[in-house]
Amino acid sequence: MGMGMVQPDYPMCVAGARSQALKNADVVLLIGARFNWIFHFGLPPRFARGVKVIQIDITAEEIGRIVPATVGIVGDAKMVLAQLNVAWMDNPVTQGKADWIRSLREYATKNQTTIQPMLDSDAVPMGYYRIHREVRDFISEDTIVVADGASTMDISRQAVNSYKPRHRIDAGIYGCVGTGVPFSIAAKVCFPDKPVICLNGD
Repeated sequence: MGMGMVQPDYPMCVAGARSQALKNADVVLLIGARFNWIFHFGLPPRFARGVKVIQIDITAEEIGRIVPATVGIVGDAKMVLAQLNVAWMDNPVTQGKADWIRSLREYATKNQTTIQPMLDSDAVPMGYYRIHREVRDFISEDTIVVADGASTMDISRQAVNSYKPRHRIDAGIYGCVGTGVPFSIAAKVCFPDKPVICLNGD
């Protein structure tokens, strides 16, 4: 759900090291999301044992529901983050210079190196990664990408970039097959001037 919030080429974007980041984080800031199956219920080995959780949610019942919250904040995410941004102006955060970020960038680069041959492959029949590379190279940064299906959806997260918030829709927690076409129609109805592409498969 957060794809596009941070530009894929921004130095602090380490989406390619997601698993590494989750299992080695000592603090997780969970904003308007749940520790459901997508986040492996916040449990080891996907997350570190004893990880501290700062949870922001508009619904009080969600705070600490699966994993106890070290700090729970009930409120609208946009308002709470605006308040945090004001507070951080007095205590600036040094971005991108920590060993932690450097190690995640290295891990993301290693992952990219691993999938690059599949993105560039001319094998017949064409594989998932190559298909997604063609899509990635074809679409504009303003395209709303809808993905449906198991491997189709999962690989698209690695191979098809999202450049803007709310420009990526996939099945999420609702299952994997069958959501792409109705989601695409809805996206086009809501944003008739934007290109919408549906990656549909299994």
